[in-house]
Amino acid sequence: MGASLKSRKPTKIFGTLPLPLGPTPHPTDHHGLVALLTSSKLIIVALKPTLRTCWRCMRNALDPNQNGVVGSLSWFPSSTVKEALGTKKNHHQLDPTTSRNHQKTHQQQQQQQQLTPTGIGMDPLLAFSWGKTIRFVTVILEPSKGNSSTSSSSTHPDSLEKESFLKGFNRRLEGNFSSLRFVEGKKWCCNSNVLAVQ
Repeated sequence: MGASLKSRKPTKIFGTLPLPLGPTPHPTDHHGLVALLTSSKLIIVALKPTLRTCWRCMRNALDPNQNGVVGSLSWFPSSTVKEALGTKKNHHQLDPTTSRNHQKTHQQQQQQQQLTPTGIGMDPLLAFSWGKTIRFVTVILEPSKGNSSTSSSSTHPDSLEKESFLKGFNRRLEGNFSSLRFVEGKKWCCNSNVLAVQ
């Protein structure tokens, strides 16, 4: 028994990070997701409605770029990226009256954009690293089969780009998590160990 305890390698905890609330509502806001990164695995747990493990990923010990010496992680919450309207700025010199009118018009445009935001919704993303390799996990909302509006939105260019970025591995959650998927994306390898991800 003593020999088996000595042969077991110690586990380092590199970080624990909860998913913060983003400016755009997302189904993950109701589950309290927390990511735990150790020298051997990444675990994502949900605190609500009950404590459970949602997704886990083991470090590839055979990959020299994924050593267990250093690791880091960072959440990027759900947000909305505004689309470019294609309007050109006016670079001509304005007199004070025109400048005041231009300022009022600009403020009205900003208020209108806040009332009717246009953009591309971005799902929460977790970036984590072991050694020289950075990996990505996106939490996406799985479209319901009976929702025609959701199915039609799957042909949106943003959805097509997302599918090309994400690879096939995913794990569907059970119970109250049936509409969420954890999808691992592409990896990125650096020349030296990654010390922090922000």
